[in-house]
Amino acid sequence: RARSETLAIEKGSIKDARGVPGATSNTAPLDPTTVVSGQIVAGGAEEDDSLSTLSSKTTRNYEMDRAVRHVKRQGGQLDRISVAVVINEPMSKSLPEAAAEDAQELGGTAVAGGYSELELERFTNLVKGIVGFNAERGDVVTIVSAKFEEPSIIENQMPWYESAQVMSTVKSLGAALTFIALLFIVIRPVIKSYLPAIDIVEDGQGATVKDGELTQAELQMIELGDGESLEDIKAKLKPKKSTISADMLDTANTYDDKVALVRLLVAEDSGRVANVLKKMIRPM
Repeated sequence: RARSETLAIEKGSIKDARGVPGATSNTAPLDPTTVVSGQIVAGGAEEDDSLSTLSSKTTRNYEMDRAVRHVKRQGGQLDRISVAVVINEPMSKSLPEAAAEDAQELGGTAVAGGYSELELERFTNLVKGIVGFNAERGDVVTIVSAKFEEPSIIENQMPWYESAQVMSTVKSLGAALTFIALLFIVIRPVIKSYLPAIDIVEDGQGATVKDGELTQAELQMIELGDGESLEDIKAKLKPKKSTISADMLDTANTYDDKVALVRLLVAEDSGRVANVLKKMIRPM
């Protein structure tokens, strides 16, 4: 629908030319026209032959009425409730005698292989209270007793060695055992070969063996000659007492004196010095 309208009108008129072309080119102009009291006084004056133009423009706006209305509808409207419930029959096909008598006293009849009408009525009232039953609205609640089919237990016929879970566990255990065997058979000997040997001294032997003395194992390896005893061999192998004492090293003033004393000690008892150095560089 149009809300605004604009009209534009333009009109123009041109009078036709008169006379003989070029006839008045050399003629003097006419006397000027004089207006006196609303009358034109001119001798032989002619009508104005000028251009006449008319222009008109009009705009019209049409205003429309507008009404705004906000409507909030209800979220939901309940027309009627229809509920159907199926309950499983009891395990026993027949009701106990006491229950049957109670049902008959209350006006109900026992149903063979299911619930009595009284029990079904109780279930119906329970469902009605839960769903908000309204008879005026036309609600319907129906409860039916039926025997449910018991699910059958499907036994696993697959052998244990074909199970994916068992095979995955076996593969994991096999990989672990292979790694342990590789660790003890290959890696441990290689690492042990690169580590320095550590002498193991049994209890009771390390305390009795002093520097320069033989251990019990070394004494067993010595072979006794003719006319020699073990004490004679010990006396021969026992190192001689050094003539250089520790006090002499402490009293040496200069570095050259200490170096000279160490050289004398090495020349006198090189084996003892070697054992000392060996113990110093041995890892703990």
